[in-house]
Amino acid sequence: MEIWCIDDLANTGADSGRKVTAMKYIQNYTTPSSKPDAVIAFGTAAYPSELLSNNGCATIGGTVFLHDSSNGAPGGWTWRKHMDMLIPSSVPASFFSKVAADQTTMAAITSEMIAPQKKDPASALKLIIAADAVAVTSVNEAPPYCVPDTDSIKQAQKKGATNITSVETTHGVIRSVWHDKPFIYVTAITNRLCHFGDEAHNNYAQEFPSSHNAGVALKHVIPYFVSAIT
Repeated sequence: MEIWCIDDLANTGADSGRKVTAMKYIQNYTTPSSKPDAVIAFGTAAYPSELLSNNGCATIGGTVFLHDSSNGAPGGWTWRKHMDMLIPSSVPASFFSKVAADQTTMAAITSEMIAPQKKDPASALKLIIAADAVAVTSVNEAPPYCVPDTDSIKQAQKKGATNITSVETTHGVIRSVWHDKPFIYVTAITNRLCHFGDEAHNNYAQEFPSSHNAGVALKHVIPYFVSAIT
């Protein structure tokens, strides 16, 4: 397994195009015979609700939906012929259902999670995993995030997304670079929709536990993932 951090490769400034450019370092590092067998996008994000808090929980899914939050402003990045549509993963649905049905694994994940220390932790820390889970990616996004994120969610719902579990800026961008590989996203939920500024931004005591919990979930899920893609 190789673990790469986009921000270690370039100062992206949260710019979608710069993220893609940074990931070229990863593509160029590997040889043709060592292309990845699968790709996992890992990062922090909001949960798509202003009322329900899942802060500190982790979500795992395979489908992404990319929406240009700049409304086509000049210079913005785009994944041609893939914007504003649900893009499923080739990972079989059985992967998600097997994890969700394994009570021992789910209990082990929960037992190792730690609550965010600052803002509205979830009433019950847990892994949210489903075959129909969708990560909404707002590309070319600039703060404040509330309006563009809300709009991106509405666009995804219009196209049939019924179980959105992640609203962020990067999962779908990573998916675009390795578009022909089995893919899942793992999201550390740090805040509610429209509450990035007051719940997560520059808040280590909020972001660290959430990221830790998603890492715990990924650790336990990796054997299922390897089995699913082989």
